[in-house]
Amino acid sequence: MSRNLQPFNSQIANCIGDIQAFAIREFDRQIQRHQLYYHTHDHIAQVQRRSRLIFAAIRSDLASESIERMELLLNLCVVAHDMVQVFEAPSPPHTARQRSTGVSERATIDRLLNYINAHWSTNFSELDRSIIQSAINATT
Repeated sequence: MSRNLQPFNSQIANCIGDIQAFAIREFDRQIQRHQLYYHTHDHIAQVQRRSRLIFAAIRSDLASESIERMELLLNLCVVAHDMVQVFEAPSPPHTARQRSTGVSERATIDRLLNYINAHWSTNFSELDRSIIQSAINATT
């Protein structure tokens, strides 16, 4: 299998737009369900800002035909990276909630890839899926 990304096309942009909308809906449910005060839309905007700076730094190392696709995939990962929050069982009263490292990220990856596979499977290569997994795992 070639390790090159498929070239950008408008169809992948439409797919990713739909998937991002799904991720935001799931994210909003998590905010309400768990009363999250840090994981907000502003948090996503701040991560997007930092992600763009990182992407600008590595952009010149990518093949020109894959730059737009990679940028779309990475932005999808930014939007979705906190989509699922898994907390440990409650500890003594009045203590902060705890999350085990990597559990929420794994649940997010599984939820996101299940959605992609159910709705947009033919538009995403194994390399695309690998990039999504790696990028979200990197947020642990």
